[in-house]
Amino acid sequence: MSRRWIAVAGLAAALMVPGCSSDEKTGSPVAESSKTSSAATTSSEDESASDDEAVTPLDLNGCVEVTDANLDLFVATTKEDAQKAADVLESYDPPASAKAAIDHFVETGGIQFDDPDYDKYNDAMEKWIDQLCPS
Repeated sequence: MSRRWIAVAGLAAALMVPGCSSDEKTGSPVAESSKTSSAATTSSEDESASDDEAVTPLDLNGCVEVTDANLDLFVATTKEDAQKAADVLESYDPPASAKAAIDHFVETGGIQFDDPDYDKYNDAMEKWIDQLCPS
């Protein structure tokens, strides 16, 4: 049990430091995109296309809110707790890959280190949060 808390503390520190160091000041959580997708594209192509959309970096308060919610999602022990954190994250209009990761971590009730899909979804979350809160 103590190893899990050490891992969670390390994860929290790793997520908070880059998220809190941004000097960018904007009021909008995300940038508007003018991209459209054709009806002939597959769902994986739709996901990668939406992940390429430009994201406007958040101000310090937004970064704190996103990184706190991400941490809350990861350390949740119930689906209800995970859903509360997911609601905050989804208010920032995540791209498809981050949305899938959020949904996955809600379904699992937080991170499960024996989850075979953990790395895939964790990487998607990190990529999105790094775009919102660049170092």
